[in-house]
Amino acid sequence: MSVIISATTRFAGKSGKGHGFLAKAELMLNESRKWEAQGDNASALEYVYRAGLRAAGAMVACSRIASRKRKPSNVWDQLRMIGPEGIQWADRFQKFSRTRSRVVNGMDPGVSIEVVHRLQLLVDEFIGYLLASEYSEQEAA
Repeated sequence: MSVIISATTRFAGKSGKGHGFLAKAELMLNESRKWEAQGDNASALEYVYRAGLRAAGAMVACSRIASRKRKPSNVWDQLRMIGPEGIQWADRFQKFSRTRSRVVNGMDPGVSIEVVHRLQLLVDEFIGYLLASEYSEQEAA
């Protein structure tokens, strides 16, 4: 079992959008787990996907991309603009975009718990990466 370090604890006394995005990502990840426990995999998938979006927003907010006037509206594309690590994370998350879209639009109502778990693990890994990386420190500087 992994140890959860709250973004609100990690970023205590710090301000900015990156902090807000990470805190929301954690809340949505926890909400996903609640829906999963209730057997609602579609809602669990939606919340965990949104958690991934918020975590990506945190990484973008702490990068030079945040201040650009013209940037893609898609957060995965913004993440790719950060560099190699942003590309890696965006590619890993983008694999879930189609599944999420099909579930949200009612085209594929039965999402498996395995898919939900894979995305939860990915989001958990991404949040951990952001908390441990220089992206969390850039905002404080």
